[in-house]
Amino acid sequence: MWNKLKISWRLTLANTLVILVIYSILAIALHGFLWNLLDNDARNQLETRIKTVVDVLQNSGGDLYDLYHLGQELPYSVWDGDRLVYQTEGWQHYGVSFPKSGPPSGRQIIERKDEILQLGSQAVEDYPYTVQALHPYGPTLRMRRQIKLTLLLITPLIALLALLGGYFQARQALRPIKSLTRQAGSIAADTLSKRLSVRNEKDEIGELTQVFNEFLERLESAFENLKRFTSDAAHELRSPLTSIRSVGEVALQGPEEVDSYRSALGSILEETERLAQLSESLLTLTRAEGAPEDIKREPTDLPDLLRQCVADLQVLAEEKNIELIYSGVEKQDLNVNVELLRRAFLNIISNSLRYTGETGKISVGCRSDRSDLMIEVCDTGVGIPHDQRQAVFERFYRLDTSRTRATGGFGLGLAIALQAVRFHGGSITFEDREGWSLCCAIRLPLE
Repeated sequence: MWNKLKISWRLTLANTLVILVIYSILAIALHGFLWNLLDNDARNQLETRIKTVVDVLQNSGGDLYDLYHLGQELPYSVWDGDRLVYQTEGWQHYGVSFPKSGPPSGRQIIERKDEILQLGSQAVEDYPYTVQALHPYGPTLRMRRQIKLTLLLITPLIALLALLGGYFQARQALRPIKSLTRQAGSIAADTLSKRLSVRNEKDEIGELTQVFNEFLERLESAFENLKRFTSDAAHELRSPLTSIRSVGEVALQGPEEVDSYRSALGSILEETERLAQLSESLLTLTRAEGAPEDIKREPTDLPDLLRQCVADLQVLAEEKNIELIYSGVEKQDLNVNVELLRRAFLNIISNSLRYTGETGKISVGCRSDRSDLMIEVCDTGVGIPHDQRQAVFERFYRLDTSRTRATGGFGLGLAIALQAVRFHGGSITFEDREGWSLCCAIRLPLE
């Protein structure tokens, strides 16, 4: 039931409950304090009456006749042991009587003639007398009841004020959230560039707004990447499909010769192979970006895997008269997915081979420190401008017209390498090294 209420009402009720608890504690404390004051005042008045009589007896040397000067209105009596030796008309008015054993000692609360009285006693020093006096206690009790009734009657008013104040405070506190809700509700797929307004960056709602704006930035970037990816993928797929269609139409319209058909089928197979490579690259990229728990890892000697990749590409390097060498640590086991990293290494080294001219040089190095395994692929190729070294990791990105499908790439190799390295908790960057045009630095954590 509580969780089904709106936050504003939950805050209001919680505020009201806290205020009522605090008020109850204060009311109990105030009632106890005032009651203690009233009771002490009544006790003091009673003791004052008794002391007046005691002082007269002591000053008169125990002569009871001097008590007549105090008058008959004050209700008091004087006892000699268990025998009553003097009483005023005021005492007789209340009709107080005691057994033969004498009056009780200490302070007593008694009721006489529909009135509540307090009875006190005090022995007269150096004399065998005990003075008893009465003092009305009803007004004190009535004042106590009035205080208690007042505190109880104020409780509903306090509760009402707490409800109204709590609801007002809750609405004021939640007003920015309602504003954010309206702003967020107006953001659609085509208006992701909008941002929520931040009133106060230092309070909790301001921090929440900033986090949401950062989320919108990431979402907008993801949508833009998705749109660009869809457009680029469609463009990459359209070219080989258009080529296949054109070759087929030309073959059908041309002379019915075996050589002509064989040539057409060869062209179609080439484009089909390119489509297969593109599909495989897209699947690899999707897999690298997928859920980590779906990709298996196993202990692998990473330097050995790197040497295998270098060996696999030696033939291509020899065809272009490029010196491709490996140097570094001999063995270093890491818990990795072999397929993803093999594809990443092959893509990076192939990229260097593709854009390094004849008689060039490519160096593949591997070294480790206390926490990371460092892999560097350096070449003497054309290099990459500094302002584009981050963009080349985007899907289907090409630097210039020299890096087109004619060179055999789709612009997915580095994107796959980036996702594969990130999947393993590593990083990949392009850096400058003395004596080299460009170096691709990969850092993989050892644990």
